[in-house]
Amino acid sequence: MSETIKRVDKNTIEIMLLMTEKCNLSCRYCYEINKTDKRMSFDVARRIIDNEIRNIISLNENIVIQFFGGEPLLEFETIKQIYAYIKQLNLPNFNYCFTVTNGTLLNAEMKNWMYEYRQDFICGLSLDGTKAIHDFNRSNSYDLIDFDFFLKTWPTQKIKMTISPDMLSKLSEGVIHCHKLGFGVLCNLADGLDWAEESTDILKEQLYQLVKYYLDNPDKDVCSILKMPLLHVALKNKTSFPKWCGAGDHIHAYDTEGKVFPCQLFMGVSGVGTQIPKIEKIYSSTVLPDKCKKCAIFGGCPTCIGTNAIRKRDLFYHTDVECKNIKIQFLATSYLMYEKYKRSLLKMSKDEEYTLLNSIYEIQKDFSDL
Repeated sequence: MSETIKRVDKNTIEIMLLMTEKCNLSCRYCYEINKTDKRMSFDVARRIIDNEIRNIISLNENIVIQFFGGEPLLEFETIKQIYAYIKQLNLPNFNYCFTVTNGTLLNAEMKNWMYEYRQDFICGLSLDGTKAIHDFNRSNSYDLIDFDFFLKTWPTQKIKMTISPDMLSKLSEGVIHCHKLGFGVLCNLADGLDWAEESTDILKEQLYQLVKYYLDNPDKDVCSILKMPLLHVALKNKTSFPKWCGAGDHIHAYDTEGKVFPCQLFMGVSGVGTQIPKIEKIYSSTVLPDKCKKCAIFGGCPTCIGTNAIRKRDLFYHTDVECKNIKIQFLATSYLMYEKYKRSLLKMSKDEEYTLLNSIYEIQKDFSDL
C-alpha cells in the first residue's frame, strides 16, 4: 500500500553534497537563484564523509550519498574521486550514490563509467515531458538527452518531472509521454512559484485525464502526484503530526564549503536574510492555522518547510491556491484508489481496506465541491 502511506526511511542518512552552484541550463522554475562558479573540492567532500561516517556507524544507520547542483556532472571527475574513496572504505552500511542530471553533458567516457558502476551509482534524469514542454521549461535541451542510455543502465529509475504554472495544462500529456518512453514518473508542482487561481481547475482536469489513463493501463506505475498518502487522512489523533520530509534528521546537506544545512533548500535561506528555524520530528497542531487543524488531510498535507523559510513564511504555510491544489491531488488520488479497489486491483489487509475506504469517504465528502 505504498500508494497510500507517507514514508520517510528512518534507517537511512542521506548525505547531500553540493558539487557546484553552476549549471549549463537556465530552467524557468529553478530555485537556485544564486548560481556561481563555486565547487566542492575532493578534500572538503572527504572531510564531510569521514565526519558523517563516525556518527552514522555508531547509530548503525544506512548511508546514501547524493551529488547535486547546479548541474552535478559539471564536476564529474570529483564525483568519481568521491565514489572511489567511499568504495575504498568498504563500509557495511553503504547503500549507493545517487545524482540527478539534466542529461545534456553525458559523453562516452561518462556513460562507460556509469554503466560499469551502475549497481551502486544511480543517476536520475530530469525530464519535463514532451519535447515542446521540456524545451519550454529547460532551455531547449530535449534533443541533447540519450534516453536509451538511462533506460538501459537504470531501467527502474523514475524520471524527475517538475510542473511549472505555464505548462500545467500539458501535465497529463507530459506524464503519458514519459511512460511511453519507458520511464516511471516522480512529478510535483514547482514549489515557491505564483500559482494563479485558475490553476485549480486546470489541475483538476489534468489529474482526471491521468486517472483515466491509469485505469485504462493498470500495468503502469502511477505517477507520484496521484499517490497522496490517503491512509493518513483517517488519523484520529489530531494533536500532533510528523514532519513531511527528512529535512534536519535523515538529510544532511552540505554546501560547497562544507557547511551543513537541514536540506538543500535551506542553503537559500541566508540569501534572503532569514535564520534557519529549529526543525522538529513531531509538531504540535498548535503551529497550524485553525483551518488546517480541522482539515480532512491533517497529518498528510505535503509542506516544503525549506521553501517556506526562503519566502519568510511560517513553516507550514500554504497560499489559498496551493491549499486547493493539494486538496485536488488528494481528491483525484481518492477517485483513482476507489476505482482500483472496485476492480480488485489493490493488495491490502482488511485493516488497510477499512482505513482506505474511510479516508476516501472523508476526502470526497469534504473536497468534492472544489
